[in-house]
Amino acid sequence: MIFVLQTSKPHYRLRSYADLVRRFPFHYNKVLFYGPMYDGMKDAPPHIIPFFHPGMSLRDVIDKYVGEEPEAIWLFSSSALSKVGRTDFKQFKAPLFLLFTDAVSWDDERLAAMKLHDMKPFKAVFHNYLYKLDDLKSALLSEKYIHYPCWSAHCYDFESNPSSKNLEFLISGVPGGAEYTHRDIFAAAAKRRGLSVQNQLGQRTNEAEDNERFRLDLLRSKYSPHDGGINGRLVPRYAESCFARSVILSPDLGEEMRSGGFENGKNCLLFDRGKYSTPDSCRRLLEETAARRDWHTLADNAYDLAKTRHCTDVRIRKFLETAL
Repeated sequence: MIFVLQTSKPHYRLRSYADLVRRFPFHYNKVLFYGPMYDGMKDAPPHIIPFFHPGMSLRDVIDKYVGEEPEAIWLFSSSALSKVGRTDFKQFKAPLFLLFTDAVSWDDERLAAMKLHDMKPFKAVFHNYLYKLDDLKSALLSEKYIHYPCWSAHCYDFESNPSSKNLEFLISGVPGGAEYTHRDIFAAAAKRRGLSVQNQLGQRTNEAEDNERFRLDLLRSKYSPHDGGINGRLVPRYAESCFARSVILSPDLGEEMRSGGFENGKNCLLFDRGKYSTPDSCRRLLEETAARRDWHTLADNAYDLAKTRHCTDVRIRKFLETAL
């Protein structure tokens, strides 16, 4: 049995995490998720503990609701540890795993949450980004550090959700600022006439209608101009777009993109950030992209990449291969 402490909430950026909770039982039927988001859940599926008691340690929770020692304990983000009573993890023979979902310097509260408990070294730390990996290794003691790139939820799977590709470009995400420079540049370039573009660049929201509008627009778009930032992070949009057969147009993110199987001219279109640094140059890039004849090949290859390497089912399989 695998015991999972998890707190992530439904959000357009976190659909992949909620998708993992939904799809996990199809792969392994002895898994229990516990966390504040499930408190009082009516008709909870059998793999979810629907009652949350913040005063209880995880030892108490497992004794009360599980009744057996788990084979593995997975902290689905260490921030969850701030929500439970002090726990001595050394009491568990089960190996301890952690999913760390951002660069370590951005998550000081997650590291602080661990100090509330008696921790033991992790069996493996699954991490989204190669960026600041050395900092993560120095902060978290683990036998293994496993690259676990952001992935796509299956609601973006084009084969299961076919759509007419009647939109040339979808620009999405939050304003980029100094890190994600080309989000704003793409948005500025798209203001000119003559391009079929939907611009959803805006502040983060968690309204159901906004989330659904993005999903539907992504499925009907042919290309996704996007930027993972100057620090080379493969953010969720890359996998989601591929699964939706929306070909990525992006600055080359470097090592992380190559390790993820993204190849310019095969399953995505990449360019040098410095050579296309203005709205005018990026508008020409959009026009050249719209005129390409190989979209179907690019889109098919992108879809295959997401299905075989960057979707929820693949991430579940990777975790189970490591934990069991």
